[in-house]
Amino acid sequence: MPLTLAGLTACSGTTPPPTRVQGPAPAAVPCPGPSGDVLLTGMPDLTIACLGPGPALRIAKGDGRPTVINLWASWCGPCADEMPRLQREFARGAGAVRFLGVDTDDDRSPASALLAYARVTYPQVDDRAAKVRSALQVPGLPVTLVFDRRGRLVSRHVGAISTAALQKATRIAAAS
Repeated sequence: MPLTLAGLTACSGTTPPPTRVQGPAPAAVPCPGPSGDVLLTGMPDLTIACLGPGPALRIAKGDGRPTVINLWASWCGPCADEMPRLQREFARGAGAVRFLGVDTDDDRSPASALLAYARVTYPQVDDRAAKVRSALQVPGLPVTLVFDRRGRLVSRHVGAISTAALQKATRIAAAS
């Protein structure tokens, strides 16, 4: 049975931008080529263009590691707020957990600017048509999905996810 975490969803432009990390902005993160054959349960079988360099990704495909997929947009205040937390957890995991961002219903330029501002270094795809969000039938952004290494959904969190909730979900995914 998947662990379900819920928060308030409130996407507005009234939330201040995330705290900027010092140092130069990272270059656009390339999307990895195809690897693995684990299907992520409940993810739509769509191939989405990479926001950075690299091939389009089949988002329903995992690579045998626990996977965090985060749907976000540059116009969503709570999305901007949680981005540094997601980046910290990605960096802390040192590759043990796969992270993928899905920029949703957004324009490439402001999305790329927010990623650079927040110093995000994990791959992102460009779902301008919001096909993933529509297929998942989520009410708003952000949404964070966590899958175990076998592709089973262990957490679905609507709203900005806290560090504690993200760590708990990734621990459950890693232990499954």
